[in-house]
Amino acid sequence: MSNKFDIIGNLANALAKTGDTFKALGIAELLNQNNHKTAKGKPYSTKSRGIFKVISAAYHYFVGKGDKTTATNIASAYVNKKNKHAWKK
Repeated sequence: MSNKFDIIGNLANALAKTGDTFKALGIAELLNQNNHKTAKGKPYSTKSRGIFKVISAAYHYFVGKGDKTTATNIASAYVNKKNKHAWKK
């Protein structure tokens, strides 16, 4: 089973090649399909904003590894239900 951050990073890198985006709540579905659970051992919710914390943690994980390309791709790839980047205000 892949690390959940690797799943998020790999998808972001693939999306960057095509210039596409992906709804962040879809990440919850993807992680659930790959049998990943929350810290409380539950499936990720596809109806809450908690998945944005996971995406943010993945961003920081790749920054910490020195992989700024993947971190940047994560920041660019995932959007909210209004197709806007959640970090943009």
